[in-house]
Amino acid sequence: MRYPKNWIKYDWETDGMPAVFELDMDLYDIAPSPTHDTLFYVVCEPASITASMQSRGYRAKCEAAMRRCLAIGSQKLAGVISTSEFLQFYTYGTDLHALADIEDAARSVRGIVTRAGAQREPKWQTYMRLLYPDAAKFQTVRNAEQIELMRKCKDLLYPSRKLNLHVYLKTEPLRLLFEEQARLSGFAVGKPEFDDRSPRPYGVCLHIISSLNKREVDAVTTRVVRLAQQYEGALVGWDCALMKRTKLM
Repeated sequence: MRYPKNWIKYDWETDGMPAVFELDMDLYDIAPSPTHDTLFYVVCEPASITASMQSRGYRAKCEAAMRRCLAIGSQKLAGVISTSEFLQFYTYGTDLHALADIEDAARSVRGIVTRAGAQREPKWQTYMRLLYPDAAKFQTVRNAEQIELMRKCKDLLYPSRKLNLHVYLKTEPLRLLFEEQARLSGFAVGKPEFDDRSPRPYGVCLHIISSLNKREVDAVTTRVVRLAQQYEGALVGWDCALMKRTKLM
């Protein structure tokens, strides 16, 4: 299936379950749309308990359901949430009465079980609050990119090492308050940093031991982002030592 040009994925959770969120970032520029004020959602599940949720065939069937639903009226594909148990996609359309046709279109795909629903949503709450990534969610996208770069540099990824997390705040008093809370939250506080070109010039480097397992790094950065937001700060990035396999003599 051909997705929109600015389609991104990030790892998160839904109802305590690991999930992959996908969405069209470009819809943010038109959200909410006065014409497309109705949310439609379709849940897809395997037709049998022996079918694999992770198989390419399952995803292809879900995408077939998406294509058929998007062909009904003037639908805009907003996003997808997939877990180990289901895939659910969301569209915005113009007419609540299109639900019956969307249900029929989704059910016409063999090999999956589907159920659909719709609701009026003129403010696009699902797209803005559930799908669109906030700072912590978007950081998981950057984490994936940085971990992949480390992998290409032959890093082993699994050994634990010191992560250096660079956080910047608007004022020095806010930085000092943040540092104390970071200590209480289990981070080691390193040297202060300063960037006079930034609207948040007062920085500090936090340290914590972690592997480069994606979920572990995401958990660390989410903690830091949420903590920094309490003091009007932001995580601007992280780095760590490269750990390659050593050759035996």
